[in-house]
Amino acid sequence: VDFQIPAGNKDQCDMLGDGDIITANWATASTDIEAQIQGLQRASIQLTGYPLTEAYYGKNIYGYLRNNTALSNIIIRNPDYQRSFTNNEIPSPFLGLNWHKCDDSFYVNESDTITELWGGDTVTFSPPIGRDVYELQEGSILIPSDINLSRDAAEAASKLMEVNGKASYATITTDPVGIHHVGVDTFLPVWKVPKALVIADVTP
Repeated sequence: VDFQIPAGNKDQCDMLGDGDIITANWATASTDIEAQIQGLQRASIQLTGYPLTEAYYGKNIYGYLRNNTALSNIIIRNPDYQRSFTNNEIPSPFLGLNWHKCDDSFYVNESDTITELWGGDTVTFSPPIGRDVYELQEGSILIPSDINLSRDAAEAASKLMEVNGKASYATITTDPVGIHHVGVDTFLPVWKVPKALVIADVTP
């Protein structure tokens, strides 16, 4: 599903059309990561009025922040930061953002292969998740209204009804004999302010 996030809000984030904001690799210890985050913040406010407060990060981001020369000096002076980084997590708040670890999100595809959902060098920035920027929209689906077997397709079609959101129905099975219960839920998450979502690749 394409949520119409502009190309400038992805990868190195030329959000305002005047050049990339992610201009240096976060894996390089001397990169001014704080300045880049501030640049993303300014661009988001100018584009949408929404400040970026949330950062959803992949598996490599923790190490990039921990090993960064300027940030390590900040971390070493704050016992709370030290505790979080000792536990392999980025503290919240840190650099004006709430950090959410996403490196353990995955699914197993039809070939029984484990596929990670979050890129290791990806940080997705967003404003606070609320109804003004995000919502779940309900869809509809046709389900049978009668558990009894139909004599033909026309009769089966006449017993269909349209339902929204969550629903369930049952059908009779004949081999083996039984009742098959089906639960359905038709919905779609929708990001309502495309320019307020930033999906950055921090290793240009």
